[in-house]
Amino acid sequence: KVIDGPYDDLLGGLRRGAIDVIVGALRDDVPIADVRQETLFNDTVAIVCRPDHPLVRQTDLGPADFIRQLWVVPRSGTPLRAQFDAFFSQAGLDKPASIIEAGSILFMREILSLGDFLGCISEQQAEAEIARGLIARLDVKTHWPGRAIGLTTRVGWLPTHSQEMFLSLLRGQALQADAPPT
Repeated sequence: KVIDGPYDDLLGGLRRGAIDVIVGALRDDVPIADVRQETLFNDTVAIVCRPDHPLVRQTDLGPADFIRQLWVVPRSGTPLRAQFDAFFSQAGLDKPASIIEAGSILFMREILSLGDFLGCISEQQAEAEIARGLIARLDVKTHWPGRAIGLTTRVGWLPTHSQEMFLSLLRGQALQADAPPT
């Protein structure tokens, strides 16, 4: 069973035993002593838009180019949102005024198709949509700090055989995704 939701809700379910493992962005500090985190791979930020957005052909875009844009961004309190907010604050700018908060790439893709919206999302999440030509990645002149994606479990949790097989598959896929191209 896959459950999507705010991290704090998932963490509460994990700690109560209603959820066995959280797969997603890890927190910089383990949020509480009774959970452990395991990094699978590192991810970065992508700024995306519809394929025919006016900014698509521009290069070296920066915070000042984006301040008046309409945005779809991750929820407040997430590692990705912190990077989005820091992108503007480090340039001495307030964050954009027009923001829709959402974590779904499908929702984001549909909103981006409706107008001149921009999206801030995980590069890995956006990869398939970009490859299919459904959205485009903008050329942004910044170095996004990576963020760890991985597993969060209860300390002392012992997976069942089936769960261990699933985790092994995840770890194997993560190794392939993180490997340098040949």
